[in-house]
Amino acid sequence: MSLLTDIAANALEPGYAQAAQAHARRPAGRGPRIAVAVTVGIAALLVVVDGAQAALHAPADARARGALVAQVQGLESQTAALAGTVRNLQAEVAAASASALSADAAGTGRLVGLERDSGMSPLSGPGLVVILNDAPTASPDTLGAGSPATGQNRILDSDLQAVVNALWAAGARGIAINGERLTALTAIRTAGAAILVDFSPLSPPYTVEAVGDPVAIETGFGGSATAAQYRTYQSVYGLGFSYHRASGLSLPAATDLVLHEAEPLP
Repeated sequence: MSLLTDIAANALEPGYAQAAQAHARRPAGRGPRIAVAVTVGIAALLVVVDGAQAALHAPADARARGALVAQVQGLESQTAALAGTVRNLQAEVAAASASALSADAAGTGRLVGLERDSGMSPLSGPGLVVILNDAPTASPDTLGAGSPATGQNRILDSDLQAVVNALWAAGARGIAINGERLTALTAIRTAGAAILVDFSPLSPPYTVEAVGDPVAIETGFGGSATAAQYRTYQSVYGLGFSYHRASGLSLPAATDLVLHEAEPLP
């Protein structure tokens, strides 16, 4: 019992007791105040260093972005110039071909028709114009997937594909989107937030021109499931969708059409 009494009366080791007494004699609040001051000082230093680093990197980032924008604009100008050169050469080839086949009127007429229908030469005539556009509330920096309801109310590559296919089914002889001629080898796809026709980026609004019998195309397209779907999208999501007949459409020749196989006519 004396051992239990001693433990109850002197629960702490002598060293612990001395430390507790020294801590009790220390002025109250001095340690916590020092710790808080040191913490605030370190936080302020980190904020200052972070701001200085941001200020140092900002001009470099701006210069890099400006250089990239200038490079893209320069390449776009070169691409447009090269496309013009290709069209001029195509015109020269067509003239040379017509001259060489001048003795065969039937063969020349058939060749000209095939070149126009395949996209190798320009195509003019009446037809239908379909205009698609993003909704006014669409986000310019994001692009979703799926239907316009899940794509930030933007026109997607699948939308243009659907409209083009409906125009082909309605009897179009030739189609161009924002001046880019479509062929049997054309790909309409998305890259980042841009829609590409082959390798040419497009910007809204998207003007789809279809050359052919305007009455037949308007009747076939207007009564299609695709047109009904986009009329619904227009009323529900605010997408731009309209179409009208045109009497004088002019489609350019495709600039990237490559002939892989050919057989001489009998």
